Amino acid sequence: MSNSADLASCESADIQRRILELIEGASSIAISGHTSPDGDAWAPC
Repeated sequence: MSNSADLASCESADIQRRILELIEGASSIAISGHTSPDGDAWAPC
């Protein structure tokens, strides 16, 4: 049985793969941000 870290890593890879599929299939995308980003505006990995 997988531990929770292995499961989270697997879920993260699945999410990343799905996001890439959506981007590749899109006719256009928009990415936005803001100045002075706070802690939820970035991912540590």
